[in-house]
Parts: sequence; C-alpha cells; structure tokens
Amino acid sequence: MLEKVKSEWEVFGSLFVQFLMQRNKAQGEPKLIRQRTPRSEQPLEHMAARPLMEPAFRLRFVHFSCPGCHRPISLPRLQAGRMVRCPTCHMPLRAPSPRHRYAVRSMERDIASLLHPELFPDSMTPGHVKIERNLRRQSMTMAAMAVVFVMMALKGFNRISEENVPPIAAASPSAEQIREVRQRELANIRPRAQALVERFLKATDWHDKAALVRDGWRVGPLMERYYAEHPVKGSQDWKSITTSGLGFYEGLANGPALTYVTVVTEDDERQVYTVEHHAEGDIIEWESSVGVTAANTGNVLRSLGVGQHAVPVLAALDDYYNYDFADAEKEICVRLQDPQTNELLSYGYLSRNSEQLEDLLAALQEATPDAPMPLMIEVQGEANSPVTRQMRITRLLQTGWRTDSVVANVN
Repeated sequence: MLEKVKSEWEVFGSLFVQFLMQRNKAQGEPKLIRQRTPRSEQPLEHMAARPLMEPAFRLRFVHFSCPGCHRPISLPRLQAGRMVRCPTCHMPLRAPSPRHRYAVRSMERDIASLLHPELFPDSMTPGHVKIERNLRRQSMTMAAMAVVFVMMALKGFNRISEENVPPIAAASPSAEQIREVRQRELANIRPRAQALVERFLKATDWHDKAALVRDGWRVGPLMERYYAEHPVKGSQDWKSITTSGLGFYEGLANGPALTYVTVVTEDDERQVYTVEHHAEGDIIEWESSVGVTAANTGNVLRSLGVGQHAVPVLAALDDYYNYDFADAEKEICVRLQDPQTNELLSYGYLSRNSEQLEDLLAALQEATPDAPMPLMIEVQGEANSPVTRQMRITRLLQTGWRTDSVVANVN
C-alpha cells in the first residue's frame, strides 16, 4: 500500500513540474497575431500558365514559345531546327522546324547542354528582330530605287543616243533600214571629229577657231587672251591623230555624245580635244580641251587673292600637312596641279566634317599625281597662301572642266 502511494505521488510530482514549465514558457513567448490581408475573404483563384504558341513561319522568321518561361521567341529562318537559347530564361532549346515537323524541345536535362554549352548560342532578341526587319525594308527600298534608276538611265541613254544621231530623212523606212542608216552615221562620227580638229589646227586666227567651239560668243574673249599669251605661229602640224569611240559625260543626264581626238604635234606635244556631237552639228569643247575657263587662265592659283574662287585643277589625294593645316585628322589633303603643265600649284584642304567629303573622295578614288582627275572646285584664298601654297577647299563644283550653270553662277 505504501509503495502504491509513493508511485502515485511521483507521477503527480512529475505532472506538476511539467505544468509549471509549460506555464513559464507561455508567459515568456509573444502572443501570436493572425495576419490578414484585404483579399483574405476572397476565394482563391488558380493561375493558368500562358499557352504555348504554335510554331509558324512568317516572312524570314520562325515564331514559337519557350517551353520554360512561355515567352514568345522570333528567330531567323536559318536557325530553324538548330540549338539556341531563350533570350529570357536562357534555357537551352532546339528551335522548331515546321517544315520538317520538329517541335520545340527543351535541352535543359540533355547531356549535350552540360558538356557543350557553346553549341547553344544566344538567340536573337526582339530588339535584334526589329533591327533586322528595318534593314530588310531598307534593302528592299534601295533595291527598288536601284531598279528605277537603272530603268531611267537606260531610257535616258537611248534618248541621248537617238538625239545625237544625225536625223534620217522621213520617208517611212523600215526598222532594218533605220538601223542600218544609224549604224552608218555612227561609223562616220570618228572621221567627222577628226576632220573638225584638223580644221581647228589649220585655223591661224582665234576668230576662225572660235567658230568651231562651243559657246564661241562666250569663249571668244578667253581664246583671245589665251592665244595672246600662247601665240601659235601659223597652222599647227602634227605627227598623228587618233580618235576614241563614242562616249558620254559622266553625271550629265542630257549631255551630248562626245569623241576624244588625240593629237601628237611635231614637237611631240600631246593634246586631247573633246568633240561634242549635237543634233545641230559637231563642235569642240575648247575649255575642257585646253583647261582654260572664265575662272582660270592656267596660273590663277599662283596669284590667287583673298576670297573664294572657282578654279579648274588637276587633283589627286596627298599627305602634305604643315603650317595652318597640320592635323590630318581634321582635313584631307588634295594635291592641286596646273591644268596645262601638270606641275604642282598648291595644296587644298577639305574638312572631314564637310558634307562633300564623300563626293570628293569618290571623285579622287583612282586619281594619282601622275594621272590626276580634272575637277572644278571652289577655294578660299588666305593672305599667306602664296607663301605656304595652301588653301581651303570650300566646295566641289563638278568633275571635269565643262562650264555649266553651277560654275557660271559662281563666276
């Protein structure tokens, strides 16, 4: 009986100790507060994932969705069926190929993506796709413009050819007869050009020569001054005369056909005359042949004053930087040579920020000091230009020396 009472007392004591321990623990811990939100009373909603896009080809791109993040992806057609990465979650994928019925496949757990991650390049982002689309539109626009330009050039060439061929008698001939007559007339152009130059060389007075050149009324005073400084004793004799085929001015849409006649004199001096074939007849473009215009008598750069002047020169790119033009990163250097003697006259400099930089570089692309390009430019003379032999180029007026409306307005 005593042992039973003792055991029950021990059980009661242990329970009492546990009660005290639980009481102390409850008093030391903070009381839990139930957290509630404004949507606590709202029913729960199950969020559905974005549906996957069916792979499809549109224009030059294949469009599909990433199986990992369900974001849309657009890739070039060449990447269809290849290993790529999602631009959003960077999951390695095999791009779908609708043509071969390949579905998009996740390569996340594939051994190839772990051993060879370089096989999975980053795919094009939407920004790159937009840039590609703009470039494609620009290329299509440029191609259309090129086709239109070629068609207009061919049409203009045919019109120029037809206008410069001597007229045929209107006797309602057949197409074959017209073709034969035009071929005969074109074959006679070279002898006609040579005969015209021979008449020009045999003329002893500048008045007689002015009757054979273009715009004789305007060029006459230039010829009088030129031949006064370069007198010709009687008619000129020559060793040989050769003529080129029929050509046209570059960049002159409605310009006449022309033939170049090369004359080698008894003194072994080589002269090239430009003969233009107009519907009214054949004439010599004297300014381009001699290199003299209203803007220049051959040595104007030696006595050029302060201000802007339009001058014809023989030009080629050079690398002379000195004095006021010592920075090659700011200007390009152009070697300016005499139109008649081909000797160095001066150096011209055009700013690399100029809008005409590309035009000038394109014009001088194949020019060298031994084979310079004839140009008509506008230069700015400075007070020290005669000493430094340097001047600034302000404008490229035209290629060649043939006087047109642009140069006439400048002068």
